[in-house]
Amino acid sequence: MSQTQENGFNPTPLLDDILAPRKVTNDFRWASRSWTPSPYFSRGKPRDIKEICQQVLQSEAVINAIKEVAKMEGKEDAEVQKRAQDVIQEMSHNFHLYAVRWFGLVLSKLGKKLYSSIYVNKEKLEEIRSGFERYPVIFLPTHRSYVDFLLLSYVCFTYSLPLPIIAAGMDFMNMTGVAELLRKSGAFFIRRRFGNDILYWAIITEYVSRTLLQGGHPMEIFIEGTRSRTGKSLPPKTGLLTTILELVRTREIPDILILPISMSYDRTLEETLYAHELLGQPKPKESTNGLLRALRWLGSQQYGSIYVNFGNFISVNQFLGLDTLYPVDDRIFSKGVRDMSIQVIISHQENIAVPLFSAVATVALTEISQGKKSITFPQLMSYIVGFQKLLTARGLAFGCPYPHESLDKNVQYLLTNVHIGLVTFAEVDQRVWFNVDEDNEVIACMQLQHYSNQLVYLLAPFCLASLITSTGRREMEISSAASSFEDLAISPNQDHIQQYTYFRQLFSEEFVCQRGVELMEIMFAAETWNSLVLRRDSNSNFSIDPMNLRRCLKRALAPFFIAYWGLASTLVQLPTSSLTPEPLDIKSFGKLCQTTLRDKLGKQISQYYGALSLDCMNNAIMSLINSGGLARAKVSGSTAPGFIVHDLNQISTMRTQLGKYLCFVDLILSASEIPRNKIEMDSDSTEIPSVSC
Repeated sequence: MSQTQENGFNPTPLLDDILAPRKVTNDFRWASRSWTPSPYFSRGKPRDIKEICQQVLQSEAVINAIKEVAKMEGKEDAEVQKRAQDVIQEMSHNFHLYAVRWFGLVLSKLGKKLYSSIYVNKEKLEEIRSGFERYPVIFLPTHRSYVDFLLLSYVCFTYSLPLPIIAAGMDFMNMTGVAELLRKSGAFFIRRRFGNDILYWAIITEYVSRTLLQGGHPMEIFIEGTRSRTGKSLPPKTGLLTTILELVRTREIPDILILPISMSYDRTLEETLYAHELLGQPKPKESTNGLLRALRWLGSQQYGSIYVNFGNFISVNQFLGLDTLYPVDDRIFSKGVRDMSIQVIISHQENIAVPLFSAVATVALTEISQGKKSITFPQLMSYIVGFQKLLTARGLAFGCPYPHESLDKNVQYLLTNVHIGLVTFAEVDQRVWFNVDEDNEVIACMQLQHYSNQLVYLLAPFCLASLITSTGRREMEISSAASSFEDLAISPNQDHIQQYTYFRQLFSEEFVCQRGVELMEIMFAAETWNSLVLRRDSNSNFSIDPMNLRRCLKRALAPFFIAYWGLASTLVQLPTSSLTPEPLDIKSFGKLCQTTLRDKLGKQISQYYGALSLDCMNNAIMSLINSGGLARAKVSGSTAPGFIVHDLNQISTMRTQLGKYLCFVDLILSASEIPRNKIEMDSDSTEIPSVSC
């Protein structure tokens, strides 16, 4: 039996390391080699981008928009025409292969300096290669880091696949020199918000349509809209995608193929930046000088490996049911696009290589929440092996920088080489210390939360099932050694299923998932836990402690429960006059919620700093908007999104439901927040008396 099998570890399938050849051959020769991509779809002969831009400006849709805007603003057509020319010049890419070669050279050198490996699922890539010739292809990758932006182009260049043109935000336009290089590498720049700008809508619609059909390149779009600062999947943004899919709906093209792509990292380049942003500090503007300074600092760090995997092609025609003789109305089409976007996010999750340090971070936060500063390495591995069993049941695996080494060796590598700023591994006494002290505890805990999220959102069904089916006895009163199967088993009843469904809906913005399958999810979680985790595994060197693992799963949800509870508490405690239709600014209100949580929890907030994430606050607001508790509204004198309170009873119910479960993470509320009646639960029921906590 091999060492990896002995530890119950199946090596990750992403075994083709595209950095390995770069370490033994000349980068310049590789980047300047003769390069011929696989055949790619084009309607007729691929057109030059200048020709495409000219066609956009001469299209009927853009000409009509110019006339309409000129009439609305009382201007000459020629003046608006000049504005349209400026927009297309600002927007369009200017692809040249030499720029991709140059970036390939630079990325090879940076990659070897920062990363140990870039693993690509070559087998899957070869399987989908033939699809590029039949129809236009849209790449829809995950978005966790700025590295994503050119990583896919680097992979395509390595394997001689058609190079994509890439939808990019306007942020890069401030980077002198870099913006033009990105443009020549295939980037086209889109404003993040253009609301009811008729002219801009007409130009972007014509541009992406003609580029996709006649440009000779696949198109890369980040469906999440922006980088995920939290490390979790973000709810999809469907605006640009809807515009593209209209080509199939209007029969201009028989089909478009959507390719979900999952990319993950052992260590995120922006880990510290994300922590500051989630606490409310402004995002620094992108600049060339800032990039150069960052590269100098990053060059002294190690970032482990990158993992790239591909899902299956999704046929737009088949998924949306557009292959009928009858037209599809707007409502059905919009719902179909939304459902397909969710399916793309689910594909991301199903094909992601889960960063191994996410398990370490989840355990670290659990221990920190109990006032502990370290854990023994065997105890840590006990948790990780437990997480691995749950992931395996979902068809997932940890991404390992050294896939043919044992799981514990990979963990040790990450502890001693990659994440030395967050943890310290004392090899002599086999103990892992958490580098969290008074000077850096907020940022360090937010960084740990960023990594923990990358595991928790995939294990959300197990976390929720563990929490909801818990008994009223305090966790520490039960020891694994003394507990029976019944004490540790997950056995959901009808009340549990209702609660599970409620929280799945409440956290729908937090943990993006398919709706309507809650019963199957909780029953699958229970069956997996009872059959795999509670069964002793003699093949593993590290035995699982089910009681501790279950406690860890429950506590992993604590930051989200606390954040949503804090937001609901802030809303219900607003002065009555504030509940009138005077819109509240979402961003400012999120910061107010942070203050509320600090005041209510006092020193206890140090156990759950992840609850202060502004992303959590925004997701809670969006969840309440979707359910009718809040309603969208424009903030007077501002372009910032806002809301008004629509149903205070629903918000109060949400607060009560969340408060019922906070006792299971030993969260002690301030005197004014403690319920008057005891929160006690029978061992065979989850019915809790109504409380006004």
